[in-house]
Amino acid sequence: MVPVAEVQSNAEAGQVGNDPVELGLYQTYITSILMLEDRRSHSSGIYASVIAACIAAGGLAELNLLYLAAASFFTAAIWLLSLNYFAALARVKWKTAQELEKRFALRPFTLEYEKMKAQRRDPTKRNFGMISRERMMPVTILVLSGAYLCLTAAQFLCNLW
Repeated sequence: MVPVAEVQSNAEAGQVGNDPVELGLYQTYITSILMLEDRRSHSSGIYASVIAACIAAGGLAELNLLYLAAASFFTAAIWLLSLNYFAALARVKWKTAQELEKRFALRPFTLEYEKMKAQRRDPTKRNFGMISRERMMPVTILVLSGAYLCLTAAQFLCNLW
């Protein structure tokens, strides 16, 4: 990591951001972050499609709802774990990008991060992040299918007594 004083002295000397290797590395890193976000979005679409296909096929085949709820529950749980993994990896990647930006005079992602942080503090401008919105669907499926599984289990146990 480069000390801030060195970055400032390099900026004054016009040396920050002039190294094509550093710029290329930074550009490649940012591209990898954007690709990660695309993978996250694509995997969410796949999980949603799998759950929808299971429910549709189960409805056509007139399967017991217990099997559909169990399949939906486990698929949504894996989906949520996948989203958590992508979110953790994205946080690390963005922090690393901010570290790389310290070598440059202009730091667009650091500025963007600071503005978003300030916006989160203002209750009138508060919004949910993309990951939070993406988590709503698997969490809803987990809650609904889990509730159905619990009710079915409770009904089964009550019938035994």
